[in-house]
Amino acid sequence: MKRTAITAGALALLTSSLALGDHHGRGAEQVNGFPGVYVHPQITMTFTGDGYLITTVNASNVTAGVQTYTVADGILTVQDVSPPAFYSQDMADCVRDNPATYQINDLPDGFSMTAIDEPCPPRAGLLTRFELRDYVRPAE
Repeated sequence: MKRTAITAGALALLTSSLALGDHHGRGAEQVNGFPGVYVHPQITMTFTGDGYLITTVNASNVTAGVQTYTVADGILTVQDVSPPAFYSQDMADCVRDNPATYQINDLPDGFSMTAIDEPCPPRAGLLTRFELRDYVRPAE
């Protein structure tokens, strides 16, 4: 039942985040430019205005994970609400129980992240390997 509630919550968050689809990158809403939608050929990361980070796998259009986030002075803090299904139970428990901090590294048209304090190393392997680009809505 708990897993069903988390999945239903993740779907509700994803649905509510679709309104951010017109966002064209950081800088419009907050000092550090979040919320926003950022892309990589493999994933899309949606930072919602109410503090959730939703990571979607582009090839399947399936949500891989949901985290809470805050941004202050170029530091991103995340904690998993619904970790990726491919995590072991021990890893899923670790990312649910332990927040992590990352330095936001600005790029000309996006950003990357560097782990500062990460008690669950596999999460860092996911978050630090991508250079994310500002989302640009395709021409219709």
